[in-house]
Amino acid sequence: MQSEAKIIKYSLLAIIAGLVGLYLASIYIEPEKIPLSEIDEKFLGKFISTEGFVREVKFSNSSTLFVTIENNQSRIIAIQFGASDTHLAIGDFILVKGEVSRYKGELELVAKEIRMI
Repeated sequence: MQSEAKIIKYSLLAIIAGLVGLYLASIYIEPEKIPLSEIDEKFLGKFISTEGFVREVKFSNSSTLFVTIENNQSRIIAIQFGASDTHLAIGDFILVKGEVSRYKGELELVAKEIRMI
């Protein structure tokens, strides 16, 4: 009986330590940085980061932000749902972290984070 209790106790400690480790890793691990010119079909569904210059900013009534970014003649639209008002301006250099997806035949980034560099 006592050895079963020890096994359960150590198992619970290992589980808690593992969960804490996963949480800390999720905070500090950064997505792979991909140059804008290299984003293609092979990145569909993957979480990446990229950077570029703001070429267009639109903010919809439904709190959706659309940002067209460009770098070295490559361009992509980043969409951020539930965005609050933004202070992005044309010409700003930004970093976008998000998932590559396809909408109406075009690749886009569903952004989790957009920030100026």
